[in-house]
Amino acid sequence: METTKTTLTVKEKLGEGGQGAVYLVEGGNGKQAIKWYSLSQSTVEQRKAITKILSQGPPKGPAGRRFVWPQDLVTAEGTSQFGYLMPLIDMKVYASLGAIHAHRVPAPGFETLCEMSYQIANSYKTLHGSGYCYRDISAGNAVLNTKTGDVLIFDYT
Repeated sequence: METTKTTLTVKEKLGEGGQGAVYLVEGGNGKQAIKWYSLSQSTVEQRKAITKILSQGPPKGPAGRRFVWPQDLVTAEGTSQFGYLMPLIDMKVYASLGAIHAHRVPAPGFETLCEMSYQIANSYKTLHGSGYCYRDISAGNAVLNTKTGDVLIFDYT
């Protein structure tokens, strides 16, 4: 990691998308995740964007805590690729929209759906009101607690 100079050990791939892949890693703070950009996405502009949001920190308040915010820039010797460290999401508590639509987890009730909708809208409003620009809004970038309505949003660079 760039700031703390901590070494991370990659344990397994958790997923892959258009910008790169997400890996389970282990280091001094236990299990976490890194988003690792593909070679074509590891641009100077992308690195500047990550560095900027790392220096500014997440929006304040409850809405800001709904964003799974990058914690450090991650690099590896011998490559120009990079990524960022983030907290690991407990997928025993949260579910993707795909898992809900496929009935792999129980569908939330009406009140919970309303809470989820409020939290998503409020989170983006707070983020944009804080001067950030979320550049990758999609159904795959949020996970939901179908019991409480709590939302986590990630992959915003």
